[in-house]
Amino acid sequence: MDYQRSFEDAISRLRAEGRYRTFANLERDARRFPMARWRPAGREDRPREVTVWCSNDYLGMGGCPEVIEAAVSAARAHGAGAGGTRNISGTHNPIVELEAELADLHGKKAALAFTSGWISNLAAISTIASLLPNCLILSDALNHNSMIEGVKRSGCEKKLWRHNDVAHLEELLAAEPVDRAKLIVFESLYSMDGDFAPIGDVVALAERYNALTYIDEVHAVGLYGPRGGGLASAKGWLRASTSSKARSPRASARSAATSRPTRRSSTR
Repeated sequence: MDYQRSFEDAISRLRAEGRYRTFANLERDARRFPMARWRPAGREDRPREVTVWCSNDYLGMGGCPEVIEAAVSAARAHGAGAGGTRNISGTHNPIVELEAELADLHGKKAALAFTSGWISNLAAISTIASLLPNCLILSDALNHNSMIEGVKRSGCEKKLWRHNDVAHLEELLAAEPVDRAKLIVFESLYSMDGDFAPIGDVVALAERYNALTYIDEVHAVGLYGPRGGGLASAKGWLRASTSSKARSPRASARSAATSRPTRRSSTR
C-alpha cells in the first residue's frame, strides 16, 4: 500500500474539483472593526487593507474596550486556558456565573456553556434525540451543518422538511403515530439566506402533534427581543435552544436547553 500516493491523489482530486481550501492571512484591528490587513501568499510583506464582511462578531463587540479589559482581567486572575475539563478539574466560577445569567436571559432553570456553538448543537441534538425511544427528527432543509451532524450522530430516523414550509412539516408530522417521539429541529434566523423561521406556526404544530422543538438562535440572540434574548423571546414563545454570536460584555457563550413547546410567554 502506497500511503503517500493515496493522500496525494486525494489532494489532487480536491484541487481538480475546486474544493482545495486555502485560508486568508488576516491581521485584524480591534480598534477599526471590520477593517483588517490581508497578507496574500507570497506577498506577506506587502499587506493590503480589506473589509471583513463575513465575521461572526456581528456587533463588533470583540473590539469593545470593556470586553477586552474583562478578558485581560480574567486572564490575569485565573490564568490562560481552562486547566482541564470540568470532569477532571472542576468548573471556573465565572463560567457558573455566566450560565446563571444565560439561564435568566432565556427564562430557563439552567444553562450549559460549550466551547463552541458547533459543539453545542452536535452534543445537544444527538443526546436529546438518542434518549427518546424511537425518536423521529424532523429537520429544516437549510439547517446549519452543526445541527445536521447532531442529527446524524443521534442515530435516529430523520426526515427533512422543506425550508420554512410548515405545510410540509405538518404533512410529515401527521403521517406519524401521535405517541411517537418527535423532535423538530430548526433555526430562528438563517444566516445564509437572512430569513426568519415561522416560529409560532412550528410551535403550534408541535403542540398539535405531540412533538418537541429544538431551535438554534445563534444569529438572533443579542439582536432581538426586549433583553436581546432572541426571536423566540421577542415573539413571546418559550424556546428550545439558544445561542449567540452577537456577543455582549457579560454573556458571549452559546447555551442549549429543551422544553415542551407552549403558547404562554416565557418567564423573565
